[in-house]
Amino acid sequence: MSIATAEPIRSERAFLLRHKGSRGERRSARAPGSTSIRSSQRELHPSWPERVGAALRHHRRGGKHFRTLRRALALLLVLVAAVLALAPPPASDGVRVLTAARDLPPGTVLAAQDVQRRTDSHPPDGAVADVATLVGRPLAAGVRRGQILTDTAVVPATGPQPGRGRVAVPVRLTDPGPGGLLVPGVHLAVLAVDDAGAGRVITPDAVLLSVARSPDRPGPAGSGTTHTIGCLLAVSAKDADALASASLSGRLAVRFT
Repeated sequence: MSIATAEPIRSERAFLLRHKGSRGERRSARAPGSTSIRSSQRELHPSWPERVGAALRHHRRGGKHFRTLRRALALLLVLVAAVLALAPPPASDGVRVLTAARDLPPGTVLAAQDVQRRTDSHPPDGAVADVATLVGRPLAAGVRRGQILTDTAVVPATGPQPGRGRVAVPVRLTDPGPGGLLVPGVHLAVLAVDDAGAGRVITPDAVLLSVARSPDRPGPAGSGTTHTIGCLLAVSAKDADALASASLSGRLAVRFT
C-alpha cells in the first residue's frame, strides 16, 4: 500500500472516533437531568408498596399527637403517685377492747392497772370495752400479756355457775404437785388424806371452776414452805357436805379423771 492511500484511512478513523466521543459526552450530559426528573416523578407518584411502607414507619414512630398524649399520661401518673405518697394513712375503723397489761395468773382480782385499751379490727365475741366491767373481778383462768379480755375471762358477778345438779364448794389444796396443771374446766377426783398418808375418795368427779394460788407460807418445822392453792369445785349435791367438811378438818389431794 502506498503512503498516499494509508493517510486517508487514518483520517477517516480519527473522524469516527471524534464523532463517537461527542455522542457519549452528550448522552452523559443528559443522564443526570433525566435521572432527577424520574426520581421527582417517583416521589410525587409513589407506588403502592412504597405508600404502605411509609404508613407503617409513621405508625411505629407514633406521630406528634400520640407522643404528646403519652407524655401527658406519664405526667398524670407521676402526680397521682406523689399525692398517694403524701396522703395520711386512713383512720382505723377497729373496735376498742381491753387487753391484759401483763401476765396474770388465775384468780387475780383485776385492778385498773392490770388492763389496757387497744383497737382491734376483728375482736372475738364477748370482748370487753368498759374497764368498770372487769375491775374487782377475779380471773377464771390465767391470761398472757396483750390477750383480749372477754366476758368469760372473769368469774361471773352473779356467783359461780356449777351447772345443773351440782353445787359449788371452795376448797384449799396443799399439794404443790399438780398446781401448774390445774385450769378451769378440768375434771378431778378429790381425796381426803389422813395422817398416815392413806387417801379416801370424797367425790369421784369434780369440775374445777376457778383456781387461785396463795403466796408460799412456812410449813411445819423441817418441812420447808407450804404451797396453798384455792379451788372452787362443782360437785354433786350428795358429795358437797362431805367435801366441805374434809376441807376444814384435814388435807385434800386431787387426781385427774
